[in-house]
Amino acid sequence: MTSGPTIPGAGANGRATTSDLPDLGGSTDVDLALDLLNRAVHDTGHTLDSLEAAMGKGRAYIGRVLAGDKPLSYAFICALPDDVEQRFEQLRGEQLGLIVVAPAVDQQDALQQFVTGLVGLVVGHRLPARADRMAKADVAAPAQRKAGAR
Repeated sequence: MTSGPTIPGAGANGRATTSDLPDLGGSTDVDLALDLLNRAVHDTGHTLDSLEAAMGKGRAYIGRVLAGDKPLSYAFICALPDDVEQRFEQLRGEQLGLIVVAPAVDQQDALQQFVTGLVGLVVGHRLPARADRMAKADVAAPAQRKAGAR
């Protein structure tokens, strides 16, 4: 008998059961990931044919995953062309309230990205509901200090 994965405190025998798994938020998180993936495919200009050629997976299978008829796996994401995977992860980061910028190619690009991020914070764009409380507090703090100084 082989022992499976264990989770500390998962029970008398140390084996995980489905009741020990964290609640991942149901299908809404999966639906959101699929929406972001489809947007990444669209934004990068890929088609099912180009994805098939790049990923080495069947066109019908790719279409079913993108439609939500087949499970979206991490292996599928890793098999995506680099530009699609990068755009997908960028969109996911932004959805979680992160400011996402591509690596700067030169000093001018770095300065432009810095100013863009700074303006985004100063203007006080709304953070997604999923952003944690401390991120919201950090962004709101300058506005509150300014209001208190008057």
